[in-house]
Amino acid sequence: VIYPGSIERVDFNETNEDKSFIVAEVSKGHTDYSRRILNTRAYFDRFVTLEDGQGVSEKLLAALPSEEEMQDAMVKLTIIYPKDLEPLIDEAELRQKAHLAFGFFLAKKTNDSARSRLPEGQLTSTMTPVELLEIYWKESHVEASEQQDLEELATRIISDVNSGK
Repeated sequence: VIYPGSIERVDFNETNEDKSFIVAEVSKGHTDYSRRILNTRAYFDRFVTLEDGQGVSEKLLAALPSEEEMQDAMVKLTIIYPKDLEPLIDEAELRQKAHLAFGFFLAKKTNDSARSRLPEGQLTSTMTPVELLEIYWKESHVEASEQQDLEELATRIISDVNSGK
């Protein structure tokens, strides 16, 4: 007796596994057997890492299998991205593209651990709070006009704190 385990994929850890069973002919003194590969539901486990806002939709759609491949398949798309790109991820568009899939799973993971990069040779201890805020605003894609207003407000608050108000 050979137990083949599940003859259907049950999760994405089995994406690249062939599912099969064994047929054996046993007679006195002789055994023949063959492995039969099953044509099971396709599983696709795709990953995309976004680093900037350029062509987000195009990159995500390109990561998906073709509509023909997705027909009745299980599809998982994992997106790793900076939090500020969240508004550029069109989940409805991705779900529409995967409409023929038996199941579509979208895993969105922000890489919030990314740190701001300081100019070469700069140390935070040598920079003013407003200079540090300018780096943050630039990396957060704050509009120049809004950045100016924020800088004026930050300067007033820092001045008040320093004067003990």
